[in-house]
Amino acid sequence: MKKVSFNCTQCGKCCHALNIPLTTREAIDWLGRGGSVKILTEAIPWTDDTLLSDSLFTRKKAITFEAMSGSLAIRVAVTLVGHYSDACPNLDDNQNCSIYEQRPLTCRIYPFEINPQIQLNPINKLCPKDAWQTIPFPDRATRENSPTVYLIDEITRELITKLHETNSNEVLFKKALCTKLGIKSCSLSNNGYLFHLVEHEQLILALKATESGTKQHLIESEPSNDGWLIYSNNEQTLQDLKDVGAQSNLSFNLDTSNQEFIALI
Repeated sequence: MKKVSFNCTQCGKCCHALNIPLTTREAIDWLGRGGSVKILTEAIPWTDDTLLSDSLFTRKKAITFEAMSGSLAIRVAVTLVGHYSDACPNLDDNQNCSIYEQRPLTCRIYPFEINPQIQLNPINKLCPKDAWQTIPFPDRATRENSPTVYLIDEITRELITKLHETNSNEVLFKKALCTKLGIKSCSLSNNGYLFHLVEHEQLILALKATESGTKQHLIESEPSNDGWLIYSNNEQTLQDLKDVGAQSNLSFNLDTSNQEFIALI
């Protein structure tokens, strides 16, 4: 077995031109510092026989809410995303993180996956090659012909668990946020990204109002789940969605470089 450890080189590449998933409290703080947040909505077609492993089924169900697109049952995932096109706005003049002790959980976890069921692949990360260090083995042949295991420390494991638990606990709040902002459109999971852009102050007020509500209040005042519209830029996907009864439409403002499209609120 080949074991590889990660040692940050402080190259700063992970602090430039990124989209960062945020918890509700992190999003409020991010906006409060003058940063920008957009809302990602994704639909997962969902039936009793959805083909997912037990662990994946449980994880997906915990961080999504039930909804309907036409006659198609779906679950909607809502992600608050801090974004910037150049350097992170929280970097100081020396390119150091000015909010290091309060940085988002996603930043603390990187370059490890926030979903432990996704296999880590350094090729997909921004970190330089020398950040990944192979732990020497006495038997060179065994090391080269064995699978690679990326070592993860216990603190990072706990942060991954904490992030998932937080996302699970915030599902009703994010659903209420969509209702408050009139959001009822989404992309199809793994078929592009639909981001909703909300005016800065409006989003702060909506987030704070939603965060202040109790779960019981949100359950009692829960709105209808009907009427979600699924966007795609793929004609065959649109036809497939219509064939199963979904409300769907061609995506707009499409950035073909990263399959991202924008809804202005």
